[in-house]
Amino acid sequence: TRLDGNTGASGEGIGGQSRVSAKLNVTREVDKWTYGIGGGFSSEYDYRSFNGQMNLARSFAKDNFTVGFGLQYYGDSVKLFKDLTPAGSAVISDFLPRNIVATSLTMSQILTRKDIVQWGLTYVKAEKNLESTASTTLVNNIREVEVLPNSRERKAISTKWVHGFGEASAMHLSYRFYTDDWDLDAHTLEVSTLFEVNDDEDFVETAIRYHNQKSVSYFADSFNGTEQFRTSDSDLEKFSSIELSGFYQVNLADSKLFNKELENLNWSNGIVLAKRDNGMFYGYIQSSFGVEF
Repeated sequence: TRLDGNTGASGEGIGGQSRVSAKLNVTREVDKWTYGIGGGFSSEYDYRSFNGQMNLARSFAKDNFTVGFGLQYYGDSVKLFKDLTPAGSAVISDFLPRNIVATSLTMSQILTRKDIVQWGLTYVKAEKNLESTASTTLVNNIREVEVLPNSRERKAISTKWVHGFGEASAMHLSYRFYTDDWDLDAHTLEVSTLFEVNDDEDFVETAIRYHNQKSVSYFADSFNGTEQFRTSDSDLEKFSSIELSGFYQVNLADSKLFNKELENLNWSNGIVLAKRDNGMFYGYIQSSFGVEF
């Protein structure tokens, strides 16, 4: 926290901060095939991202079974700590490259009129400058930069069961197992319920999420200086967490803008509260508008 004034993390020193992002995706359906391509960018004080993606899916057995494949590439840039002093001042580097490739395989099977099962496999490889300006380390009681390997391979397998109680309510039960070559393993379990309200125009979702993970091999609160890699990032240590969330979407009437028909206008609001057993508590709210045309 002594170094917040020199980073994009919360604290004094930077003044007002903002993040700008945009994306464009195009999807086309041809018979039983669905094709998609898209791209986007994001920019803030200490991180920039340019990304592209492509998706391919095909349905089988009278559309009861679907297989999909996705590929994403991120050409990112990040500012990192370059020099630290015992007094806690820091020098931030110029933007440095970071490359990420992500692939996914998804499957969906309709079991009954009320039940759907989904599966997913994900593989992500990140390379170059994987440290963060949110983290420093204590080496022989002196604040030093975080040092991490130059690559990270991440794998995950997930499954979800969707069950409809009736025409206006459903339950989602999902599980995800994650592992990577930094020796971090994680288990995530989530249960959510969805209800349609206001004559099926709007819907409400509530969810509870449990997460448990191991620590990466390089995590410690302090170091003696002989370690090749080191991090004190609390996101990479061992912890368990409980997250509660609520979501409400209001569907608005169709409208026109510059003589263009606007359909499926919606206003969404969400709130999340969570607590970790490593001392962290957080909450946030989010509001957004969406439209189709």
